[in-house]
Amino acid sequence: MDPMRHRRESGPGEHRNLALAAAFLLSGLAGCASPGPPRPPSLHLPRPVSDLTAVRIGDTVQLRFTAPSQSTDKLALHGSIPGEFCRQLPDQSCIPVPASKVSIPVGSSSSSKGSASSKGGGGSGTASNQITWTDRLPAKLTSGAAELLTYRVEFFSPAQRSAGLSNPAYTAAGAAPAPVTGLRAQGSRLGIVLRWNPEPGPPGGSSSSSAEVVLRREDLSPKKPHAQAKDQTAPKGSPPEWVWLRTNSSAESGVEGSDRTLDASVVPDTMYRYTGERRVTLHLSLTDGKPKDRTSGTQTILLRSAPSTPVVFTLLQIFPPPAPTALTAAAYFNPTPSGTPSGFAVDLIWQPIDATGLMTPLAGYNLYRQPLDAALQPTAPYRQLNTTPLRTPAFHDAGADPATRYRYAVTAIDSKGNESRLDTTLLEPSSR
Repeated sequence: MDPMRHRRESGPGEHRNLALAAAFLLSGLAGCASPGPPRPPSLHLPRPVSDLTAVRIGDTVQLRFTAPSQSTDKLALHGSIPGEFCRQLPDQSCIPVPASKVSIPVGSSSSSKGSASSKGGGGSGTASNQITWTDRLPAKLTSGAAELLTYRVEFFSPAQRSAGLSNPAYTAAGAAPAPVTGLRAQGSRLGIVLRWNPEPGPPGGSSSSSAEVVLRREDLSPKKPHAQAKDQTAPKGSPPEWVWLRTNSSAESGVEGSDRTLDASVVPDTMYRYTGERRVTLHLSLTDGKPKDRTSGTQTILLRSAPSTPVVFTLLQIFPPPAPTALTAAAYFNPTPSGTPSGFAVDLIWQPIDATGLMTPLAGYNLYRQPLDAALQPTAPYRQLNTTPLRTPAFHDAGADPATRYRYAVTAIDSKGNESRLDTTLLEPSSR
């Protein structure tokens, strides 16, 4: 066969194969997504904090916020991010606090000399990181008249660049309210009575005359096993349960006053720890720190004293209920048929006690009778006339002698056997 002829005859087939291969290649390329324009490299600038808050407690300020976990271009941050905070007085710039510089591991707990501590956490750069920084104020900011103090926090990239300051958080410089001193606790039948020393004169320039005392109560009693099983999410070693108590006056005798209060919400036989603090609410004018561009308005600032020395107390159920009052005895002869002995009886009634608020439930009343001579001296000890506590404030005594002088007494008794003092009345001999 002619080689040239063979090549000419096979030429069209080769062209068809090349065409099919090219079509297949083009169809494969058409199915791939376009990569688009290339993205610039990330600057790794942490997003600015947007939830900063500031609370003044004594000579310190607690700053709380969520640390950034992403950069401004929405990329997850890894490792540690350096940050610091600044303070600003009216008409001044926000001055960074050198001692506040600290690096926070993203998504994990941390603490530092700057009193930065965090809770929460999870995967790096994904979970929120709740941070608390404590700023100990210098002496020049803890005396004199109150003035607005503004805080901001800022975080930096590895190249020490920042995307900007956080939102402003406001508190006050100046003298803090005087701390609560002499806090002490005492038990009563209605709860725990707490007392403290009277407030001293207001510090220079502060308005602590309007300070109120607030108590913090922590439950220190061990939790029952079945109660712990109900909350499987509670972390191990979690702090005791605590509540804030606003002080108030009480109708309980000896409790009413500005330097004492009654905690009637306690549970008997439970250990509690109390601390107290004074609080003042201030209304300070607000500016943006630029003298030529002021922003009108005011900020409401809560100024808190340092906490008091704690006191621990357990209310035992050893306090008797109040005594009944107005015991009255009425003697009479029962009408009988002629020629039969006459019946004699004494009916007794009294004013019941108000058992509202008693820490130990009221069980009832006990009634006693004691014979007396002409000089009103006892000739025998008291005899209890009831075998079980009386549920109603009345008693029918059918065993008295009409020729005998008696002293009757009534008491209130609770479910723990605590008995009140006596309320008494005299009954003179009776004749038909």
